[in-house]
Amino acid sequence: MRFNNIVYLDPSLIAELYTELEGVSPVTSISKGQDLDGGVAAGLFHLGGTVRETREFEVSTTQMFLKIEHKLREFSVLGATEALSTDSFFWIDGILAVGMRTLHKNGEPERDLGLFTIANSECQMDKYLDLAAKDDYFTSGYDRMAAEKEMLGHLLWQPVQALLRPAFCNGVEKLFMFTPVVMLRK
Repeated sequence: MRFNNIVYLDPSLIAELYTELEGVSPVTSISKGQDLDGGVAAGLFHLGGTVRETREFEVSTTQMFLKIEHKLREFSVLGATEALSTDSFFWIDGILAVGMRTLHKNGEPERDLGLFTIANSECQMDKYLDLAAKDDYFTSGYDRMAAEKEMLGHLLWQPVQALLRPAFCNGVEKLFMFTPVVMLRK
């Protein structure tokens, strides 16, 4: 795999997998802070508080991925239909596209949602996986495409291979979401 084939790379998930697969412990620091958001509830005064964990690795996210890619390749390759019933990481070959979903509330359409999807490689759009992707994790060039995904709509059609993790399922809406770890241009 070459660096220029990477379309999307989630640094948090790659770091977790790198730590687990390579047995590398990063330098970790945990800091607590308080912000000025406060209030009174049940007679008790409280200030807003935050806890932040910072991890530092000696290699970049891309270097981590390249180092563990051969181990990540051990995850199963699934089709869209099989992916709906898995609870583990898996690879899928397909087409990165933009889909529009209508969200409902009490059976009534509430709003449209533009999101990235992966259609199976036979281009059957009824067999797609919706992605809970962060626009910031697309690599340079693709990040701009992500920012304009709703406008691009059906114009975006990139063959990819992706490592995904099931995120959540809404059985009522029949909405299955998957978190991409990495997407590679084919």
